[in-house]
Amino acid sequence: EKYADRYLEDRGAWKKEPLLTVHLNFMEGKALAGPGAAPDLADSRGYFCISWGRLLLWSFCPWKYGKIKEELKAEIKAQTEGFIRCFGREQPLRFDGHQHTQMIPVVYRALLEVIREEGYRVSYIRVTKEPVLPFLKEASLWRTYRPVNWIKNLLLNVLAPVMERKVRLVTGQE
Repeated sequence: EKYADRYLEDRGAWKKEPLLTVHLNFMEGKALAGPGAAPDLADSRGYFCISWGRLLLWSFCPWKYGKIKEELKAEIKAQTEGFIRCFGREQPLRFDGHQHTQMIPVVYRALLEVIREEGYRVSYIRVTKEPVLPFLKEASLWRTYRPVNWIKNLLLNVLAPVMERKVRLVTGQE
C-alpha cells in the first residue's frame, strides 16, 4: 500500500506511465484470502507452504483438482481485489505470476474462471515461454543453471500453446 500510494502520487510526473500487473503469488509470504480459505496452499499461520511441482501434480489429480482450484480462486480474487484497492479499477488488468505459476493448468483455469465470474476487464495474461538454447550455447552458464530449471522450462514450453489459446479467448491478445 505504501508503494501504491507513492506510485499514485508520482505518476503524473512521468513521461510514460508503466503498465501495472497483478503479480500472483502462491509460493512465498502470507495468503490474502484469509484463514481457512486455502488450507492446502497455506499453513495454519496463513503462510504459503506449497511448491510449483505440487501445484502441477494437483492439476492432474482428479480427487484434489476441484478443491485446489476453489482455493486458488479465493486467493486469486483476494490478490486481485488488493491490487484494485491500491491502484483503482480504471485500467484493464494484466496478470503474471511469481515463478510462472500462472502457467500451471489448475492455476490458469482458476484465474480464467475468476476473471469471468468477477467480470474483470483484462488486457494481458503472461504466457511464459522460456528459451533453453541460450543456456546450451554458452558453456559459462551451465554451472549457473540447475537441472530442475531445464525440466521447468521444458514444461512451460509444452504448456504454453494450450494456455495461449485459452488466454486469447479472454483477452484477445496475440
